Amino acid sequence: MNHKIVIKIGTTSIASNNEKGINLQLMSELVEAIIDLKKLGHDVVLVSSGAVGLGSKRLNFKEKPKKITDKQVAASVGQILLASLYDQLFQKHGQIVGQVLLTKQELQNKENFFNAQSTLKGLLALGVIPIINENDVVAVDEIKFTDNDHLAALVCKLISADELFLLTDTEGLFTKNPFLHPDAQLINEVVEINTDIESMVKESRSKWGTGGMMSKIKAAKMVINFGTNVHIISGSKVLQISNILKGERIGTLFRAKRSKASSGNKKTLIAYMKATKGKIFIDEGAKDALFKGKSLLPVGIKEIDGSFKRGEIIEILYKKALIAKGITRYSSKDLEKIKGLVSNKIEDVLSYTYGNNVIHRDDLMII
Repeated sequence: MNHKIVIKIGTTSIASNNEKGINLQLMSELVEAIIDLKKLGHDVVLVSSGAVGLGSKRLNFKEKPKKITDKQVAASVGQILLASLYDQLFQKHGQIVGQVLLTKQELQNKENFFNAQSTLKGLLALGVIPIINENDVVAVDEIKFTDNDHLAALVCKLISADELFLLTDTEGLFTKNPFLHPDAQLINEVVEINTDIESMVKESRSKWGTGGMMSKIKAAKMVINFGTNVHIISGSKVLQISNILKGERIGTLFRAKRSKASSGNKKTLIAYMKATKGKIFIDEGAKDALFKGKSLLPVGIKEIDGSFKRGEIIEILYKKALIAKGITRYSSKDLEKIKGLVSNKIEDVLSYTYGNNVIHRDDLMII
């Protein structure tokens, strides 16, 4: 079975005290594990920390910088180094990778969220492995308040991931802090994240990491609610990910609360989410096509009502009756120019294209 998998590796796993400041052996094993998953038919997205730590080493900082400007400078230097290392390691396997830098503000914007989603889907469709990090160079608030565990959770939402693997410097979630309590016991599976689970978590012991176990619990709490299993495992066990997918018990599994076929899926969310004031009026041919499970094309659009942006949920009407809702790939301004046209004319009119579909069938819900 093909899975969509997000793997997040943290600074505590990837950083090293050596001259380069990076654990090249672990990076090589991570790349090997991802290549193995690709060979099994899985789609993989990598969320990687390490840019600030790597840049700090190159700039001879003795510890992680505290000033925001210094963090941004370190991120600027480190991001190039990190991307170059990944590119070299993946090239040995003939694998193409692409870098995607995101911020929290971008993903909170509907249009930018949809753009990021389209980019990731496009990369995966071409067999490219996206490597994602926060854009620490410009995102002041992100450096101070968020972490890549949260980012990995949002990426799971972007691609509707089946599995999220959070790699860290422990074997998983323990009943106590294993670095302070030798009698701490590993918890193999969590079916509900309650106050008892949260009380077990202590802050990170690392001087480099911005996350810690608490951030992983928060990320897991978010992700399991939209149908994604979460695994917290040691970075040293990265080559065992394929075995974990086969059922082997390694690390801690946070089991998804509901499957993608349940009420948590995208189409149900579209049906119940409030649409914008935007409306599209379609002809009979387009209506029949939608009822047959096809996408909405510009040729079937007769009229546009309201103002809306790309990525917003709009209503679809036939003879003034609401028949569907969906996420539009074009703004109202664009649709006024291309309505009634065949899809291969979109680029001629707009000088760009987001594809042949105004609303893809995967982003559409018949009412």
